Amino acid sequence: MIQVNANLFARVAMAQSTEAARYYLNGVCIQPHADGATMAATDGHMLLAAIDTKGKGPFLPEGIIISLGKEGLKAAAKGQTLTIDPNTGQARVDGLWISPGTTIVDGAFPAWRRILPVGELTATDASFDACLLATLGKALSSTKTHPLAVRGADALSPHLITGNQPGLFGVCMPLRHNPDGAGAVPAWAIAKD
Repeated sequence: MIQVNANLFARVAMAQSTEAARYYLNGVCIQPHADGATMAATDGHMLLAAIDTKGKGPFLPEGIIISLGKEGLKAAAKGQTLTIDPNTGQARVDGLWISPGTTIVDGAFPAWRRILPVGELTATDASFDACLLATLGKALSSTKTHPLAVRGADALSPHLITGNQPGLFGVCMPLRHNPDGAGAVPAWAIAKD
């Protein structure tokens, strides 16, 4: 049996895709790690990844992709432990919610670590999709008022986004087009002496 933190799984799942063509992104990839298990999900525009130091189970090196569906994610968001039987695909949250069917996505999850920003990360002049940032904010913060730190190597590269959830981070692709005047105070707002 594979066991991971249910609430952390639900937070990471906020980045999973719903696109039918890229079905292998329609779940959370759980992979083995020397310190437990990692979880990652992406829709191609944003990524959420976390480490569960108490995660355990029989893992294949490439991991397993799990999709719980809406009811399963609701249960996981309020739960403590998500248990998955890799042989049957059945999942349960704290023994209270049990999946009605298979939760294993048959496919290869992309090498998500390859897109992580590297080098010295700083604040940039990048622009982001507000909906993606809202989703990342909800996943990365446990309170409504906690700030997000957004850092990247440059305005066009993926940006690392962190909140107040230890062991959980996001990555967001900036928009390729910056609106005119982005990052500057509008001229009409500057006080005239």
